[in-house]
Amino acid sequence: MDVGHPSPFDSRETRIRIRLRMSGFDQAELLYSFGHTTFSPRPRLTDNGIVPGADVTVGNVNAPDETIGFSITHNFDKFMKISGGSLLIKGFLWNFEDTDFRIFNSESGALHHWIAFTNHPTPTLSVKFKFSYTHDQPFTRITEGQISTGQWISNPTVIHQSTDFRVQLDYAI
Repeated sequence: MDVGHPSPFDSRETRIRIRLRMSGFDQAELLYSFGHTTFSPRPRLTDNGIVPGADVTVGNVNAPDETIGFSITHNFDKFMKISGGSLLIKGFLWNFEDTDFRIFNSESGALHHWIAFTNHPTPTLSVKFKFSYTHDQPFTRITEGQISTGQWISNPTVIHQSTDFRVQLDYAI
């Protein structure tokens, strides 16, 4: 951890992966991950960090992680396969899904699901489609808030859901 570097971090984690390999290159995997990641404060995201008393803690992440999940891969034949998985995440986690790199940071906990289809119609062409959905558990850090009608509510909760997809074409010349 070099504090002179623009983006130092310290990540200590343990991942326990149990993979069952079956015939036809099918597989199932269980994942249990726990760890702790700390990023340095980001003065460039705040007021001037040189001024005494300036707040330079914005961007500081000190996130423990505990994740459990599973994934499966089924090959229909040598040309087509389907993969998918689910994760229950609490904290900061980086993960690979199929050929996609993902980063999560959920303090209240999140459920993440994904499914990917891969097809090789010719020896030189590959078509991939991946769909994922993440649902964070509701949380609040606000004691009260005003909605668009002007009414005040106590302890409003924030619900975050995200859906994304990726289409990938690979062609070899």
